[in-house]
Amino acid sequence: MHLFNTAFNDLNYEQQKAYVRQVDVAMMMLSPLPHLQPVIDIIQSQFEYFNGQGYPDMCVGKDIPVGARILFIARDFWRYRIGKISAKKFDAIEAKNELNRHRGTKYDPDILDVLAKLDVLHENLPDDGSKVLAEVKAGMELSKDIYTEKYVLMLPEGHIFTDTTIAKLKQYERNHKEQLRIFVTP
Repeated sequence: MHLFNTAFNDLNYEQQKAYVRQVDVAMMMLSPLPHLQPVIDIIQSQFEYFNGQGYPDMCVGKDIPVGARILFIARDFWRYRIGKISAKKFDAIEAKNELNRHRGTKYDPDILDVLAKLDVLHENLPDDGSKVLAEVKAGMELSKDIYTEKYVLMLPEGHIFTDTTIAKLKQYERNHKEQLRIFVTP
């Protein structure tokens, strides 16, 4: 199971911890760049909960950089919309309601109030053009490479699907409990 291709709520506790610790890698990469310290602080604190129960420093409320509080809400709003927090894709109103369920615990209430006023809450989610395997038919052409969770190339761009390749991809999805995003030429 790839951490970034799976809804957060479908990860076990250890996988969720590993997902949140992506900030540690970012910190290590950015640490030689002291002129980016304000950006580094935002990235480092993006998983801090408003009530102090977050990662990595358990900062509380206004002690969390405002940019990190904004990023946390904006990122999670989008992740609710595309089905990366739970497997369900939320419409804008459902995503806003879900964020508000965690008002004052995970998320800054003042920033949630600003989000509520934005027109983005009424926009439709753009279609990224990806298909699920059930929509792929023999004869379709792959428009983007397909990689495994370990970034091993499965099928190259330009591949023409056959019944055999579709069956093998279905078997891969079953065995690895991973849904592939497939882009085909229109």
